[in-house]
Amino acid sequence: MGRLVHLKAFTNDVKLAQDSIENYKQEFTTLVNYATQIKGYIFPLPHDINAWPGGAAAYQAAQTTWADIGGTLEGWSISTLKNIIKIPEALTGDNNTIILPALNACISSCDDLISDPNDQLYIRSLKRKINLLIDSFDMYSDMTEGLIKSLNDEATVFDKDAGKMIVLSDQALDAIGNDNKRITELNNQISKLNSDIKSAAVAIAGGSLVAVAGLGICIVGIILAPATGGVSLGLLIPGLVITAGGAVCIALNSMTISQDKKLIDALNTQINSIEGDITLLTQMSDKLKGFAGQVDSLKNTLSVITKPWSSACDYFKSTLETLNTIEDATSEDWTNVKNELNDILTHWNTLIDTVGKIQVQFDVYKTNLSLGMSQDEVMKAINDSSANKVDIITYLIS
Repeated sequence: MGRLVHLKAFTNDVKLAQDSIENYKQEFTTLVNYATQIKGYIFPLPHDINAWPGGAAAYQAAQTTWADIGGTLEGWSISTLKNIIKIPEALTGDNNTIILPALNACISSCDDLISDPNDQLYIRSLKRKINLLIDSFDMYSDMTEGLIKSLNDEATVFDKDAGKMIVLSDQALDAIGNDNKRITELNNQISKLNSDIKSAAVAIAGGSLVAVAGLGICIVGIILAPATGGVSLGLLIPGLVITAGGAVCIALNSMTISQDKKLIDALNTQINSIEGDITLLTQMSDKLKGFAGQVDSLKNTLSVITKPWSSACDYFKSTLETLNTIEDATSEDWTNVKNELNDILTHWNTLIDTVGKIQVQFDVYKTNLSLGMSQDEVMKAINDSSANKVDIITYLIS
C-alpha cells in the first residue's frame, strides 16, 4: 500500500479513537465498579452448613473457589489495572520531547528539499527523523499490544472462574426447587438498584463521563433485615461520587432508589435463611461474570483508541520506502510529503487531546453508605471519611 492509503488509515483511526472515548470511560468505570464489589463480598457463612445444597463439601468448594478468585483479582490489580490507569500518561509521555519535535523537524526538512529537491544531506536528515518516529511508534504499539493481550488472557481466566461460580450457584438454586423463583425475583430487583445508582451518578455528571477526571467510590451497604421478618443479608453496591470540578454526590433517597429498596425489602420477607445465603452467592457469581465480560469489552475499546499509533508507524515506514527508492525528486514531490506531514501533525494533536480525556483517577472512600441517605448525608459521610480515602489499587489489594 502507498503512503496515501496509510495516511487515510491513520486519519480514520484517529476519528474512531475520538468516537470511542465516552464508551471507554463508561466501560472502565463499570469494570472498576465490578472489581469493587468482588473485593467487598465475603463468602456467606451459612446459617446451617448441613442445610447448604450439596452439604458441607459443596459449601467448602464454593468458598475455596471464591478465595482463589480474590487472589487472582489482587494480581490483576497490581499489574494490568495499574497499567490501564497509566496508559494515557504512557502514550503521551514522549509527545513534547520526541514526537512533536521530530514531526516538525521533518516538515522543516521538506521545506529545505522544496528549495533543493535532490540534496542528499537533507534527504538523509529526513530519513533519520522518520526512523526516530518509526522507533517511537513501534515501541508504543508493542506496549499497547502487550496490555491488550493481557486483558484478553485475563478475560478468559475470569470467565472460567465465573463459570465455576455460576455452576455452584445454579446447583444451589436447583437443589431448593421451586423456591428459587423468589431468589431470582429478588436478584432481578437488586440488579435494577445497581443500575439506578449508576444512572444517578452519570446524571450528575451531565449525562457523560468524558470530562470527569476524578471518580470517588463508596460502598452502599444494603442490609436486608426488615422488622417484619426476613434474612439479614449484606449486599454491596458501589456508589459513584463525581469529584472533578468540586465534589458532587448522588442522593440515595430518590424516588427511584427508595422504590427499589421498598421492593427488595418486601421480597426479602419471603425467603428463609438458606435462601438468603444463596441469594448472596448468586449476586457474587453475577458480578464476577459481569467483570469478566467487562474486561473483554474494555480490551476491544482500548484497541480502537490505541490503533492510531500502529497506523502512524505504517505511514512512516511507507514514506521511508519511498525515500529509499527516490532518484530524481521535484519540489512538487516534497510539497506533497510536507502536506501529508502537516495532516499527520493536525490529527496527531487531536489524538493527544483525545487520549488525555481517558485519564481518570478512582478513589475509594472507606465509609459505608446506606439507602435512604440524602445528598447532604452522603456528602457528610464522605467528608468524614476523607482521611481514609485510598486509590482503587490500594483498596483492591488491601
